[in-house]
This record gives sequence, structure tokens and C-alpha cells, in this order.
Amino acid sequence: MTPSINKPFFIFAALILYSDPSLFAEQPNIVIILADDLHRFDIGCFGAKNTKTPNIDSLAYEGIKFNQAYVAFAQCAPCRAELYSGSFPNRNGLIGNGIPSRSDITSIPLELRKLGYRAGLVGKGHVGPRDVYAFDFIYGKSSDKKKSDLLEDNFDSIREYISKDPAQPFFLAVCSHQPHKPWDKGDASTFDPDKLIIPPTYYDCIETREELCHYYAEVEFLDWQIGEVLKVLKESNKIENTLIIFLSEQGAHLPRAKFTSFDAGIHAGAIAKWPGKIAAGTSTDAIIHYADVLPTLIDIIGGKIPDEIDGKSFAGVLTGEKKSHREYAYGFTTSALPASTPGGYGMRAITDGRYKLIHNYHHDKTFDSPGLGGAFKAWVKYAAEDPEAAELTNMHEHRPAMELYDISKDPWELENRVDDPELVKIKKLLIKELDNWLKQQNDDPIQTEIKAVAGRNAKRIKAGKTLMHTESKTSSITDSEPLEDAPLSRKEARIKRKAVAAKAEAK
Repeated sequence: MTPSINKPFFIFAALILYSDPSLFAEQPNIVIILADDLHRFDIGCFGAKNTKTPNIDSLAYEGIKFNQAYVAFAQCAPCRAELYSGSFPNRNGLIGNGIPSRSDITSIPLELRKLGYRAGLVGKGHVGPRDVYAFDFIYGKSSDKKKSDLLEDNFDSIREYISKDPAQPFFLAVCSHQPHKPWDKGDASTFDPDKLIIPPTYYDCIETREELCHYYAEVEFLDWQIGEVLKVLKESNKIENTLIIFLSEQGAHLPRAKFTSFDAGIHAGAIAKWPGKIAAGTSTDAIIHYADVLPTLIDIIGGKIPDEIDGKSFAGVLTGEKKSHREYAYGFTTSALPASTPGGYGMRAITDGRYKLIHNYHHDKTFDSPGLGGAFKAWVKYAAEDPEAAELTNMHEHRPAMELYDISKDPWELENRVDDPELVKIKKLLIKELDNWLKQQNDDPIQTEIKAVAGRNAKRIKAGKTLMHTESKTSSITDSEPLEDAPLSRKEARIKRKAVAAKAEAK
């Protein structure tokens, strides 16, 4: 006798099976390698003139290089929040270092765990709250047996994490501290200051050349770290079923780069390698954002992309099925940091990959990047007598209300064509599209700057530190003593804060 079949149950089970694409999608291991303050143009495959990065380059030779990858905010924590949350700064809430994301957003670890993944992070975290960015945080041991998040102390920890459960796919963010200041890793003596090719936005003096030697040494130290990570993946037999994404984070801590919306700040280096899925030695001009990484991973795995995030999957670009992705990329900058411009300095930007518009909402102020240090201070000194030093220093510190560049002809953004009659239509279009994005993001740049300064001060109050100076009378935070106009190093800023605190305590 043929057993009876419960047809309604059978149909219901079949619908469940076929409605869950993750049951059929591939589940590769995923590794994101994230640098820390690295210029895209200091990576070999992106045209480096002074550095050699064979390990990073190997990923491009075996995968796809993105020529138009962007991060909205060229600052450490906001950059990471965009990457991990899939949303731009004003929507995820992290609008400046020291300000946490909103607690009701999603993230890579939260989404990938739903799809059966372990989600780890080794190295620099620098993003919060931990309930949102709920990674398995991995630590190794330093030479003196202390807990360490430095990559060079964590190669064994990486090996242990990725080998823990062979049946379960893993995600791992490998986050270096290099080449973030203070540029004390690597061997600067291998660079001859006299032989360096100096970018046109830098004043050519011995201080600049010597500072770049130390920065370039850290770039090559980073490349060594990445080589060791790739070696661990190979030795653990994980390399063939692992999607590797390399990201440069944002530009270096140098003038007109980090803390700004110039291309050297927000135009990032991005490479992806996935054996058998991504064609080797390819490149693309498709515009992508860091916010697009999370939905891309979900798409590849076969999950449902959350409706509330800003990112869009570029999985089709990875596999070569699509040649384009976004029409525009965006820049978002607040200046809510100690020793930065009093009251803040808001910038927003938009690019279609060729033309770039920057709106400086506090253009009447002197822009002050925190911690630029020795070389830039030398520029200021030389500017008193050298017109070239004066021009380059002025370009960094004083901005017009609006800037417009043809990046294809002027990649260093030296010729502002905002008043060029030939670009009137382009200018109007980019202004309109930028305004549309600001509305979509619920971003009033002036009010966002006030909010960023207040948020940073709230963090400092909780930590018992002195407040940042703010010129805004609409902020509920009490004004502190104004900081000096000259940029301070981190050490100088720390000494300044201690002095202000001691003075306040004496009163």
C-alpha cells in the first residue's frame, strides 16, 4: 500500500525551501583587509611612485581592481561605520570620531550571523557601540605577553579563528593600524629623501621629504603584514574558497587628504579576489561606496538585503556581469575633533567619477586639520618668504564656498573651475544631485556640524575631559577655551588639554 502524503505540508515545505535562496547560494569565507590612513596612489597597482606593495598588488593581479571606490567620510571611525553598517554617516549616526553609531542599526556581524557565519575582527576596532558591531574581537600576545590588537602579534590568532570549525563559513575583518601616524613602523632609512617624487599638493622641503620617508616605510610594513595574512590563509587551505576584499580605508594624515572631502581623502583603493568567480587581472570604473560592501556580501551569500540601509549590491560588478553601479559618489565631512577648526568645518561633495563638486559650508573660517605636525608647520614657516609655500598652505587652510574639478584632467584638484562657463550645466547638475542626497540623508550640514561638536563634547564630559571649543550659540554645550589656530600634534594637543584641565581645577 502506497503511504499517503500530506500534500498541504509537502507544498508548504517546498515553498520554504525554494524561498530561502541562502540554502542554494554559495557560502564563501570572507576576509576584508583594511588599511589605516593609506593613500590610494601609494599602492603599486594604483600607480605608486615611491613605494612597493607586492602583496597588495598580487590581489589585483589575481582579482579585480576598483578605480572608482569611495568612502563618504575620510576619518577612521566614520569610515568603518559606513563599511560595517551599509549606511552613510548621517543615517548610521557616527558623524565623527568619538561619537557612537545609533543603537538600532544593523551591521556585517549581525547580518552574517543570521546566515550561519562566524564574524570576527582582528586588529583596530575603533567603532561602536559593540552591541551593533558585535564582532568576535580577536587578540594576540605581544612579545612581553600582553594582550595585543597589532596584526604582527596576531597571525597565530588568525590561524586559530579561521580553523576553528571547518563546517562553518567565517567572516574576518583584518584591520591594520598602518600606515596611521605616528609612522614608527618599517625602515625609513630604505628611502632616500632626495629621490622621492613629491605630489604637487605638497610643498617640497626637507621636512616634507623626511616625513614622507616615515609614512612610506609604514606603507611597506603594511604590505608585509598583508603578505603574512595571505600566507596564513594559504597554509590553512582557505584561500580557494575565500572572497578577499582589500580597502585602503581613507587617505593619509597629510594636507588635503584625511579629514577632508578632497579625492586624496575619500577616493579609496579597493581590490577583490575570489578564485573561480572573479576574473584575474581585471579592473572596473564602476562607482562603488564602502556602504555597498554589506549588501554585496548578503547578496553573494543569498540573504535578504535590509531595506533601511543605503548600500547597493555590486555583486554583478565582481563577477563581470555589470560594468556600472552607482551614478554618483558622495563626500561627508565634519570637523568635530580636538585641535580642529573651532566650531567645526562642514564639507559635502559629489562626483560622477569625472567631475567633482565640493561645498564648504564654513568657508569663511581657516580650516585646521588636527595633528598634521612637523612638515605642515614647516610649510607655514616657509610661507612667509616663499610664494609656493604660501600658495600650498593657503589651498589647505582657506577654501571658497564651492569647488569644481575635472578629475580626469586634474586628479590633484589644483584648478577650481567652479566659475568656468563651459561647466555651468555640470555645476548645476551636481548641485542639484548633492541637494537631493542631503535631503535623502536628512542632512542639514550646518546643523549636523553643531550636532557633531555636541556629540564629541558629550563623550568628553563622560570621560572627564575638557570640552572642545564651539562658536555656535545654538549648541547646548558650554564653550571651552579656544584652541590655538596652528595645528597641534596629538602629543601637543594632549599637553594642551592637561594644562586647561589643571587650570580649571585650580579655579
